[in-house]
Amino acid sequence: MRPAQEGESNDPMTRRVLLRALLLAASIALLPNCYGEAPPAGFEAIPTRNPHGPGAACPDLSGTFALASHPLAAAVLGRPAPDGHGSPVRLQIEQGTGQPEAWWQVPREAVIAFARELAGRDPDRYFRWWSLALRERLPPELAHDESRRLTALAELGPPLPVFASLSGQRCEAGWMLVAVRDLGSLSAEDGGGSDRSREEEIWLGRNAAGELLVKRIVFELKHYSLYASATQSIRLPPGKTSWERIAPVPGEGEARLTAADLPPAHDPATEAARCPADPGRVVDFTQRLLVGLPPGGALIRSEVARAEAIDPATGCRALVLELGFEAKRAADLDRIEARLRVEDDVRDVEAGELEEAARGARRAWRVTLR
Repeated sequence: MRPAQEGESNDPMTRRVLLRALLLAASIALLPNCYGEAPPAGFEAIPTRNPHGPGAACPDLSGTFALASHPLAAAVLGRPAPDGHGSPVRLQIEQGTGQPEAWWQVPREAVIAFARELAGRDPDRYFRWWSLALRERLPPELAHDESRRLTALAELGPPLPVFASLSGQRCEAGWMLVAVRDLGSLSAEDGGGSDRSREEEIWLGRNAAGELLVKRIVFELKHYSLYASATQSIRLPPGKTSWERIAPVPGEGEARLTAADLPPAHDPATEAARCPADPGRVVDFTQRLLVGLPPGGALIRSEVARAEAIDPATGCRALVLELGFEAKRAADLDRIEARLRVEDDVRDVEAGELEEAARGARRAWRVTLR
C-alpha cells in the first residue's frame, strides 16, 4: 500500500464511503433531466391565463367532476366523498389566488327537496340535520371536530358543501403536482428487495377541451447508505407513465346554500318557551261559536290538546279542540260544522259520526287551530 499523501486517509471505512459517494455522484450526473413520457395527443396541458392565478406554469383546474367513486379521489384528496343519500355527489374545484380549493357538493335542488320533505315529516330530525349541515347551535364536541360532525350528519341526510382538501405542491408546463405516494417495496417477482421500492407522482392539468388530465408516473427507488445509520434514495429513470382524461359535468356555480334557502328549523328543547298555552284564544273561539248556535243547540264537550305533529312553519304543535254539540235536528249540526269550516282560526275540521240523542242529534268534531 502506498503511503497516504497529505489530505488523504488510509482508513478503510473512510475510503469506502468516499468511493460510494463518487460512484453515486457519477450515477446522478448520468440521469436525464426529466422524468416520464411526452404527453400523447389530447393530453397537452394548458397553463392558466389568469393574471391572479398561482403561477403562469400552473393549470386552471376549476370545474365540476364526477369523482365520488373514482380512485383518483382517494389518491389526491384529503377527505372522501360524503353520503349523498340517494343524490349524486360531485367535486367542485375553485381556482383562487393560491391553492385550488376542492369541495364535495350535492346538487342544490336535491338538498332543498330533502330539507322540505324532512321538515314536514319530522321537524325534530330536521332540526338536528339543519344544525349539523349549517354548523349552527352545535355542542363543542361537534363544533370543533369536523370528522365527528360529518359522521353525525351522514346519519341524517346529505351534507352542504364539504371541504375535500386538494393540495398543489408545484407546477411545471401546465401540470400541477398534487400527490406523491409511497407504493411500497417491489415484489420478488419484479426483482425487488430491501433496497428497492416504488413511489408515484400524480399530476393534474386541463386540456383545450376543458377535460381534467391525470398523469401518473411510477418510479423505482434505489436505497443506499453512505453510513450505516443513514439511508438515502434515488429514482431510477425513466419511470412508467399512465394517462387519463375526465370530462367535466354541469356545476352548481359559486352560490352555496344558506339558512335562507332552507325551511326554518326549530329547536325542540325550546318548544315549551316558544309555544306557550293560550287559554284566552280557546275561550274566545268557543264564545264565538256559542253566539251563533241554532235554537236548541248546545256545546256538550270541549277539551284542549296539542297535535302530535309539529308545524314546520312555527315549530309548535297546533292547538286541537275536541268539541261536541247537540241539536234538535241533524241539519242544525250541519250548520254548526259549516260555521267551523269558515272560521279564520281553523286549519282543519274532522267530523265524527252523527249520533241520536234524547233531544235530537249530536256529533263530535276535532278542530285544529292555525
